[in-house]
Amino acid sequence: MNPSEETAPDLLQKAFEPTSSRFIIGIDLGTTNCAVAFIDTTEAKPSVRIFRVEQMIDANTTESCDTLPSFHYEILPSERTGIDGRFQFNHAQHCGIVGTMARDRGIEIPGRGIASAKSWLCHSMVDRTSDLLPWGSDEHVQKLSPVEASRRYLEHIRRCWDRRFPDFPMSEQDTVVTLPASFDEVARRLTIDAATRAGIEKLILIEEPQAAFYSWLERNAEKWTEHFRPGQSILVCDIGGGTTDFTLIRVVQGNPSSSASIKNDGHDMSDRVSQTMQASYGLHRVAVGEHLMLGGDNLDLALAKAIEQKLISENPGLERLRPRQWDALKLQCRAAKETMLGPNPPESYSLSVPERGAKLIEKSKSITVQRSWVHELLVDGFFGKVPIDARPIPQEEGFQEFGLPYASEPNVLKHLAAFLWDHRYDGRSSAELELDDLTAARPDWLLFNGGVLESPRIRQSIVDQIGEWFATLQASWAPGILEGNRLDLAVAQGAAYFGWVRRGDGVRINATLAKTYYVQVSQSPELAMCVMPANAQPGEQFRQTEHTLALTVGQPVQFPVFVSSTKLVHESGQVVPVDLQYMTPMPPLQTVLELPNRKTRSQILVTMASELSEIGTLQLSLREVKSSEESRENLSWRLEFDARGAPSRRYTSAPTLDESTLAQAVQAVDRAFASPAEIAPKDCVDYLTKAIGKSRRDWEPPLLRAIWSTLMDRDEYRKLSPDHEARWLNLLGWCLRPGFGSPADDWRVHATWRTVHNKLVHRTTAGLSETIVLWRRISGGFTPGQQQALFQDVWPKLKSIYLGGSGLAINPNVTIELIRLVGSLEWLSQKEKQTVMDVFLPSLGKKKFDPFASAALWTLGRLGTRVPVYANLEGILPAERIQSSLDRIYQIKSDWLERNAGSVIFCLTQWGRKTDDRYRDLGDATRGRILSLLEQLNAPSHAVQLVRERRSLSEDEASILIGDALPLGFSLAV
Repeated sequence: MNPSEETAPDLLQKAFEPTSSRFIIGIDLGTTNCAVAFIDTTEAKPSVRIFRVEQMIDANTTESCDTLPSFHYEILPSERTGIDGRFQFNHAQHCGIVGTMARDRGIEIPGRGIASAKSWLCHSMVDRTSDLLPWGSDEHVQKLSPVEASRRYLEHIRRCWDRRFPDFPMSEQDTVVTLPASFDEVARRLTIDAATRAGIEKLILIEEPQAAFYSWLERNAEKWTEHFRPGQSILVCDIGGGTTDFTLIRVVQGNPSSSASIKNDGHDMSDRVSQTMQASYGLHRVAVGEHLMLGGDNLDLALAKAIEQKLISENPGLERLRPRQWDALKLQCRAAKETMLGPNPPESYSLSVPERGAKLIEKSKSITVQRSWVHELLVDGFFGKVPIDARPIPQEEGFQEFGLPYASEPNVLKHLAAFLWDHRYDGRSSAELELDDLTAARPDWLLFNGGVLESPRIRQSIVDQIGEWFATLQASWAPGILEGNRLDLAVAQGAAYFGWVRRGDGVRINATLAKTYYVQVSQSPELAMCVMPANAQPGEQFRQTEHTLALTVGQPVQFPVFVSSTKLVHESGQVVPVDLQYMTPMPPLQTVLELPNRKTRSQILVTMASELSEIGTLQLSLREVKSSEESRENLSWRLEFDARGAPSRRYTSAPTLDESTLAQAVQAVDRAFASPAEIAPKDCVDYLTKAIGKSRRDWEPPLLRAIWSTLMDRDEYRKLSPDHEARWLNLLGWCLRPGFGSPADDWRVHATWRTVHNKLVHRTTAGLSETIVLWRRISGGFTPGQQQALFQDVWPKLKSIYLGGSGLAINPNVTIELIRLVGSLEWLSQKEKQTVMDVFLPSLGKKKFDPFASAALWTLGRLGTRVPVYANLEGILPAERIQSSLDRIYQIKSDWLERNAGSVIFCLTQWGRKTDDRYRDLGDATRGRILSLLEQLNAPSHAVQLVRERRSLSEDEASILIGDALPLGFSLAV
């Protein structure tokens, strides 16, 4: 990280300052529907109104509607004449529309429509900026990224607004866009990116549950204080198409919940605050639930899967629906769910599944479902009653049908029970901390929001469950219901009202953290400095200038972070002992801070400042403190992390080692590579293991990375001899494997690349071979560009070997390492992976290539895997391509397969692994053939289970997958 980098929240804050724009616009960027509301500030009594969005309803038909369905459809050439050019998006040859017609055409012609783009914005296993939607679509269908799809929804809205108000374009109006409270930092940034690319320039974000409550406040502005009393709790339950969000708001004694301190154009707005704001208590948002990909999409999927099972049972020989049929059924199930869970559901509902998956034409399968069956499946399945101590059981993700990692526990009420219990004392006064646990957990008021809660049956299930949980406190008790407006419009209305509140009018929710954040500043004794007090408001800045800290630059550093929900009295800058009784460790801030144009390590003195952004990011600023003699400008760095939760991690690492062990290892490296040589290069590893007292397989990640750092600092060791360089390269790769997993590994891999790539000192076979091994070991830390460069270096040589060119002269051991290197390059494109497989597959079973068979099978397994180790899901080869590759395996003589059984088993297991994502999984019949061959080869039981059902790899299997034993303490989530 370089000094003085401006972050997205910085730019966002600059872009949105209270101004005198005529309109304030609120946009609900929903998973299923978007809605827009606005306030005209020039009216005598400004109020929130709905902006009806014009859109295509059908060919040659437009209409202005309250909502814009969040669907995108790629128009067929034959359909373009019926589409109004004002509503088209043209990107190269990709012509698309959004809205009602897009939703309906997606049902009629499966595979061309995009839905749930918002859910993909928070999917960490894909590149959310790459063109991957519609997920699993045919090759001829043009794809969009989740960001681009979201941009198109917002741009459509902006275009409609600008046509209606040409003198007041949206780019000049204060615009509030909503997002789930539990969105991670990346998803928030991508939402900002989509909005700014859509032409929304004066932008701020607000959480959807808060916006929903603001909508209620706007409608009850004159009498809201009559509903509540200090100490009460308000639970906002927001269940939309893609996510479930819980937010807890406390009614507290203290300052009014107004915006009286906010200024507009330099003028104090306090005189515009209504008399109703002068209450002696306020509203504080104190807790936000964890991110749950659990919403209406899950209900659609559950209904579709159950109907698919009905069709399979009624149609012998039907294995499962083809992807296009599944797409059509899934979209119809959305409509079926809304009808059958609505206020006046019919006794039955009929759906049709196309025979060929192209259109809903005469040839289709029809199926009728009964209301009671749908209610049992969806209401009881997702909102069935549980005790207050019920908790979601941590396990692998749930539904994978969209390729999305949905929550594994489908029962929403288990998540709600955990949320209420875990946050029962958050934000309470000292007197309220004396409450018993059950009383503290009970919500007094309930506000519903989100499309799923349009269903009276589901709303009543939640009310009844909460009543039962707290029945021992008061018989026949039920939470008060804050009646809302239309649930599909409330968030947009609340967003617009929030923009009004920011100008100094209306009732403001004080979204304070109600948590204290600390950064550890001393190891011995263990001390931490408060960097964000519990009463911090979004936008507040704190400077801890009374303490000067020594900062190491030019090497990886981490800042341990702690949070407390109970110790809420510490002030910014206060240094206190680390006490794990009330401090909870969070993932540390990890980075490499560098001086401009200097790569050397050094220490400088800095002070710290902190700020809580509107979107929940805790930003830390480090500013250099210089002596008066130094003339250059003060340097500064910005760090930030999500104060609402921990980032997802695909690994865990061992605890930090003590300094004496690390120092001993560094001394051992110096002696092993000393000049004149005391130890032969071939004995270096043995010497190190004896000096450190541990086999190299037992070296922990901190020890490995410390040895790597020492080797990089002693680059001159490579020059001693070819054998020294080979051993140096070997140790370097061993200590940095698998290229990710420890703080700042991306920086280490980049430094290794700069030092070694095309820079061998001794160009020997041993040095070349060890360089290839090094690249394979750390390949998981390479960028796609670096992997491309490696592939372009090595593939011509390998291709020549297999196709009979001059490459046959290459040393066989080097050839084997080159083959395995190619297999480790997961960032390769689908086309490149297929090219490699097309060359390697015909060699299997041929005596000439037997020396390379094991390496080739390993590479084929890695390139055709259903579950990548580190790359994104969109690079996985389509299932039909794996099918053609399997045909080649089945043609090989059984005695050859048995001689290479271990490698064949590995390859088949990677190809056949079950993921429950029908776009990745091979068909049941194909996996059945794989299982038969695995049993014939006496495959281990766990390998068979990986093909038969969705499971994670064992530690040994993960080690085989990356080609080496994992460092101690690492656990890959594959």
